[in-house]
Amino acid sequence: MWVIKMKNTVKDEKDEKEQRLLKCSDLLRLMNCSRSTFNEMLRAGTFPRATVTVGCSGHRWPRQVYSEWLAGQTGAPGPSRPRSS
Repeated sequence: MWVIKMKNTVKDEKDEKEQRLLKCSDLLRLMNCSRSTFNEMLRAGTFPRATVTVGCSGHRWPRQVYSEWLAGQTGAPGPSRPRSS
């Protein structure tokens, strides 16, 4: 059986991008934080746990989860900086 993929429309590409699964390394790059900071955020519950498990130890986050988390942030993720007077 042959499957022919039709050319994607702009809306299909946007939907596909929103449904993309992000690896931990993708999130670290997007959030500009270290793995240890990211793990602290997971333990503290300030970032949602992975919703998709791939294989034995591969965890993935839907891009939508990251987008929703980012929209709820008031400042940069990670430790807060002291204010200068």
